[in-house]
Amino acid sequence: MTFATYDLNQPLRYLGTGHFTSHGGWKHNYFIRKKDTELIICTKGTIYLFVDAIEYVLEKGEVLAVYPGEIIVGSRVSKNACEFVWVHFVNQGALTFTSDYPLNQPQATQAIIPRHFKLAHFEKTVALLEQTLDITNSRLPSRLAKDYSVSLLVSELSNDYWFQIQKTNMHENQINQIKEWIRINLYKDLKVSDITRHFHINQNYFERLFKEQTGKTVKAFINSYKIDLARYWLLTTEMSIEQISDKAYFKDYKYFFRIFKQYTGTTPKKYRNSFRNTHLNNPEIDPGFSVGKAIDALEKGFDPLQVY
Repeated sequence: MTFATYDLNQPLRYLGTGHFTSHGGWKHNYFIRKKDTELIICTKGTIYLFVDAIEYVLEKGEVLAVYPGEIIVGSRVSKNACEFVWVHFVNQGALTFTSDYPLNQPQATQAIIPRHFKLAHFEKTVALLEQTLDITNSRLPSRLAKDYSVSLLVSELSNDYWFQIQKTNMHENQINQIKEWIRINLYKDLKVSDITRHFHINQNYFERLFKEQTGKTVKAFINSYKIDLARYWLLTTEMSIEQISDKAYFKDYKYFFRIFKQYTGTTPKKYRNSFRNTHLNNPEIDPGFSVGKAIDALEKGFDPLQVY
């Protein structure tokens, strides 16, 4: 995704704002932005747009930025009613573009606007949009109020996205810490309540957050790590399948057999025989070793030690 960084040491130069409403059957006309940026904030319905031949579908609460020199045109007809606020402005200070969010840049006097994002605080932004429309469409003797009003709006949009980034990073760090704790406590018969009690987290909140961050339930994550250990020992040792089941911290062999087949699509014995040519003589495993990467290497016939 593209990110534009606007230097706000000088206020943005206001060009125009408006609240567009359609009762249906509307499609955006073809325009080429010159030196100005256009922001489109969808407040109702669905809007279909191409920006430089890439389609964006805007729903209520989503923002789209069209940067200087870009082409915007409707990609499809909005059959149902839709509304959006549009804002045009020119940057007087520096404008730079990156493909990743510039986390290391100072933000005290900058506004970083992504190409497309969903507002976290839609109601707050709508209130600010109404104020901006009121100021910019009034007959003020000085244009400075309009410039600063648009600058404030852009700054608040930048802040909305920044707080989302910070929240995501905080959650990711928290989950990574919990995943590491789970890994070193696999020998226990871990339950979700054990984890939430250790980290002093509400269980419902934790289960929802863990699923959002990993794509797996806590139980599925624990089982997948245990299965990775079992796969590793199947490929690198001559231990019996029953021994491996126990070494992978499964208390019930029948349960291990069922979960293994569920995760790999085959039985432990067939799995071992399928990758006989990748057998290694060194069964030692460092507690910090990424078992998943080792398995990928083994299944492709490589020595995992060559990967690290």
